[in-house]
Amino acid sequence: MCLALATNYDYQFSVANARCFAENGRLSHIQNSFDNALAIKMIQSSATNAGFFYIGLQRVNESWWYADDEYGIDPVTYFNWAKGQPLKDGGDCVIMNRVDGKWYVADCGQYLPYFCDVPALHTPLYCTDKLNVDIVFMIDATGNQNDTRMIHDVLFGFNTVLPTQWYQDPLSCQSENRYDKEQTRVTGIVYYDSTWVSANSGPNFCVDRFPEIVDSMYTTGQQSDFVLDISVPMNIVEMFMSDCGCRRNAAKYGTRQIMIWIPMRDAYQTSRNISLGNELATWEHYLWPIRVSKKTATFPLWIDSLMQEIQMPSDHPEFIPTQVLTLWRFLCNLTGSTGETPPAPFI
Repeated sequence: MCLALATNYDYQFSVANARCFAENGRLSHIQNSFDNALAIKMIQSSATNAGFFYIGLQRVNESWWYADDEYGIDPVTYFNWAKGQPLKDGGDCVIMNRVDGKWYVADCGQYLPYFCDVPALHTPLYCTDKLNVDIVFMIDATGNQNDTRMIHDVLFGFNTVLPTQWYQDPLSCQSENRYDKEQTRVTGIVYYDSTWVSANSGPNFCVDRFPEIVDSMYTTGQQSDFVLDISVPMNIVEMFMSDCGCRRNAAKYGTRQIMIWIPMRDAYQTSRNISLGNELATWEHYLWPIRVSKKTATFPLWIDSLMQEIQMPSDHPEFIPTQVLTLWRFLCNLTGSTGETPPAPFI
C-alpha cells in the first residue's frame, strides 16, 4: 500500500472511509514513526492550508480500531498522541495536526481532508489494471461437486487482481461523476431449479458482493435431477439492472457491458421463447464453454446468433489457473487493454 493525501474535497469520517474504499484502498493505517513523518511531509508539501486530517483510526467500545477492521482483529500498536490526548469526550475519530503530526480525537462529523492507503501500481501495468468493463456472471450451480468447486475457485481467482470500483450506495445512480473511471466491476447471479441466489439483493454494481454470490453456489445442494427454468434468472437480472443497478451503460463512459454465461447442461425449461435480441439486449453475451459449447449445443439460448463463445485453451483446459488466465486474456483482448497478463494464481 502507498500513502495518498486527498485534499480536493473535505468529508466526514465515514464518507472519507468510503471514498478510500472506492479507490480499492482504505483510510490510512499510520503504523510507525516513519509513516507519521511521511504524512507530515506530504501535508507540508501540498497546496492545502487545512490544519487537520483524518487518519484511519477510531474508538470503538473504548478501544482503538482501524476503520476498515470491522472485527478488531488487526491490533493498533502505534500512537502519536498530543499532550493530554486522547480526551474521553472529544470524539471517537482521530485527526493529525499538520504542524507536528500529533494526533487528536475529534467529532467524526467534521468535514476534513484525509489520508488513504492505496495499492501500489505494477510496473509495467498488467492489462487487467485498466479494464473498463461491467461484468455479470450467469452461474449454473447444478453441476456435480467437482464442477461446483472448479467454477467457485476459478471465479475467486479471476477476481483477485482486478482493481474494482464500488459505490456502496444503491442510490449512487445519482452520482454519475463517480462512474468515469477505467475499472472493473463484477456481479452475478447463481441459478438452479426455479429459484435464485444473490447475496441480500439482486445483482447490481453498487456494492461488492461478488465473493458472497460465488459462495452461494454451496447453498444449493446437489439438485442434478431438476431441470431449471432459465427465464427466472433472466427476469431477475433484467429487473434489477433496469432499475439502474449502478451500470455505466451510457456511451460517454465507454464501458463494455458483458454477461458471461456458465451453463452446466444443454437442456433447460423456459416459460417463453428466448431471444437475446429481445431480452437483455443491452449486454454483450459470452458463453464460457466448460460443459456446453456452441458447436455441440441445441438449446436456443446457447446457439443464439448474439451469443459469442470464449475460446478455451487447448492445453489443460480444466486446470484452474489456466481458466483464470483465459478469462483475464479474454477481457484484455475484448477491451483492447495493453500490458502483461498477471501471473496465474496459486489455486
